[in-house]
Amino acid sequence: MGFLMMVTMRFNQKSVYEASAVFGRARGAISDLRPVWSEFLPVLVGCLTSNFLNQGTIEGPWEPLLPVTLKRKRERGQMLMILVATGQMMRATTQRGVAGNICLMDERSLTWGVDMQLAGAPRNYAYFQDVTGVRRRTGEKVVREFMVLDQPTIIELERILARRIKAQVKGEAA
Repeated sequence: MGFLMMVTMRFNQKSVYEASAVFGRARGAISDLRPVWSEFLPVLVGCLTSNFLNQGTIEGPWEPLLPVTLKRKRERGQMLMILVATGQMMRATTQRGVAGNICLMDERSLTWGVDMQLAGAPRNYAYFQDVTGVRRRTGEKVVREFMVLDQPTIIELERILARRIKAQVKGEAA
């Protein structure tokens, strides 16, 4: 089985403490977080989809494709987008239930990830691109992180949690 990738959230130092406090309150105030996770998913997926469409993340654009890669993609009739050949990895990253997508929810945790070996790929190239990417010919490390959330997404997730916690404290449905 391939490597399980988790959504990587990037925060500035202040946001780390704020987000940790919000998540800590959620664990204490809400006994079953599955409804929260169901609200989180469209927000997470929206951000991850933007990463693919924008060909980069909040940290900047992805490393451009090499001319040899562009040539090969043209010859194969593939999209000339970075990290998109057949579209399977993008679908696995942004669509629940498709081959390669990992979505595990229970009352305490949410795992969203990608394992392209589950989609029939000979290796987990999602892990290779997001974490370990090294060009075969030059040995140069080229990592194109795509499981990264931007600050507006983090803020929206915090709003969802805050609303759910407030409703729970008041004894209402959120």
